[in-house]
Amino acid sequence: MDKLCVIVVGNSRTTMTSFVNGEIGRSAGWLTSDIVTGNVHELACWVGKPDETVVVSVVPRAEVVIRSAFPAAIPLQLALAPIRVHYQPASALGLDRVANALAARELFGSPCLIIDCGTATTLTMLNAEGELAGGAIAIGLGTARDALAQRTAQLPTVELAVPQASIATDTRTALQIGLVRGQAGLIRQLASELAPGKRWVLTGGWSTLLAPLLPECLYCEHLTPWGGKVYWEGLRQ
Repeated sequence: MDKLCVIVVGNSRTTMTSFVNGEIGRSAGWLTSDIVTGNVHELACWVGKPDETVVVSVVPRAEVVIRSAFPAAIPLQLALAPIRVHYQPASALGLDRVANALAARELFGSPCLIIDCGTATTLTMLNAEGELAGGAIAIGLGTARDALAQRTAQLPTVELAVPQASIATDTRTALQIGLVRGQAGLIRQLASELAPGKRWVLTGGWSTLLAPLLPECLYCEHLTPWGGKVYWEGLRQ
């Protein structure tokens, strides 16, 4: 029985996802800030003893800590990823976007547009040849919420939820409309410009909240770890 663990280190969250014989198993997440401070004991207990561990990281400080805890882990490297990238410089491309592209190409085919709703909202285009053609980066939903609370005198930090009202009569609902529906509108506008008539694939930490507002998108919760699995399978061939 092959057991693979894929660790995805994002700016806000670190997730670990297991695959058994190529099929997705369980998944868990931790704050990346906790990982950076060296608290990896819980992760190590959760992983147990997989046959292989793959790390997809966009946070170098956390990656150092994880490598110390899992010295045999295989980092996703762009140079070894089986995909052509039209990004300049290629080293500036987040490896989560590479993993997303590998997974989307396998699961949904190409062309398609991958929309990852995390700390930033990234849109990554796969062209008809299955190559990573480029995309766009916008502010993420939680980041926008936090920035408003930090940079204004009277706006509070609100729980992010889909508001039922279309016009707010209180500050909390006004922020939810502007932030949540505004983020959905931003995504729809950018996707319409980048990939009109193509498949749109939604993933990332805020995608569960946004998915009902974007029914035109295909939803895939575990796209990034699936890309880590695709990368690992490519190395084995």
